[in-house]
Amino acid sequence: MIVIDGRQSNYYVGVTTGQEGAILRALGAYSAVNLDGGGSSCVVVNGEIKNKPSYSFERAVANGIMATVNKENV
Repeated sequence: MIVIDGRQSNYYVGVTTGQEGAILRALGAYSAVNLDGGGSSCVVVNGEIKNKPSYSFERAVANGIMATVNKENV
């Protein structure tokens, strides 16, 4: 899973879907799904925001995707 920060003055210009595909191919992806292209995109690891959301904070949204690790199997 990756998140690409969107248009933010003096920080980042975002990417097109074609550019996103090229990034994913470079990372070794064979297939992918773009789930969100908006300002609610946010990656949180152990309670800490890891990207730079458009509004500088987590936006309240009705859904999300969560990945967990079973430390007994790592």
